[in-house]
Amino acid sequence: MINTVNTDKYLNELKEEFSFYSDKRELLEAMVEKGKELPKMPEELLIKENKVPGCVSGVYIKISKENNGKYYFIGHSESMIVRGYVKVLFDLLEGKTKEEILASEEKINSFVDETGLAESMLTSRASAFGNIIRFIKEKL
Repeated sequence: MINTVNTDKYLNELKEEFSFYSDKRELLEAMVEKGKELPKMPEELLIKENKVPGCVSGVYIKISKENNGKYYFIGHSESMIVRGYVKVLFDLLEGKTKEEILASEEKINSFVDETGLAESMLTSRASAFGNIIRFIKEKL
């Protein structure tokens, strides 16, 4: 489990990091690098109930709630770019309560728009981001 991050601070750090990339390809390469940081999801968790519907590349997320009301995530995607999205979302949401997670959605969507991340994705990848957030919200 990772430490809870301050959503605004983390998003601002990512915006600054992403501002250094001169083109969309570099931004996607950065997402691939983030994806490499995502811990491996155990094979036994790659099951239908953990599969995010609507994602072209298989995306799986297992959500657990601790006694303190905070949520933690394990995930996998067959696409390294989408793994990067998953890693960023987990960094933002892990260790937060349901209310904090739900309050983060608008900030995350603004971040995707402001950084041009949505523009740099194929349509299928762009919808993956929304599908993942929707899946997490439904499972809370």
